[in-house]
Amino acid sequence: MKKWNTRKSAAENARRRLPEMARAYFQEGSSLSAETTPNAQMHEFRLSTKAFRYTLELFLPVYGPALKNKLEEIKKVQQILGALQDCETVLAARPRDAKLTAYAEERMRAKRDQFFEYWTMHFASPANQAKWNGYLSRPVKKTGKD
Repeated sequence: MKKWNTRKSAAENARRRLPEMARAYFQEGSSLSAETTPNAQMHEFRLSTKAFRYTLELFLPVYGPALKNKLEEIKKVQQILGALQDCETVLAARPRDAKLTAYAEERMRAKRDQFFEYWTMHFASPANQAKWNGYLSRPVKKTGKD
């Protein structure tokens, strides 16, 4: 990944670095498989999602309000994966209540399905990834603090 260039503005650095970060994020998400990806790997992707989202939030002043819509999509991924991790945590505690265990297992399956459906619809296609890349690569406004 390219390093931050201290001679350039935050806007110029964002335009150079964020598309690269987005490509890595999309590649990681697209490598997950509904059939074979373990929940621990899904949790790792949740952490990657948080890092990507929080980084993008830092650049709201640079990209403006349109970035908020894109952040909502990322936030939804984070929420789905968070619910999946909550189920994993309940099951790891080995509850003795059969109804609780059954509920957590069913909810976990549903959240996995929801994640893959949402990912496919909003992120998986090359066209969606190109839109993100184009948006993050476009000339951006300087914040006046650069």
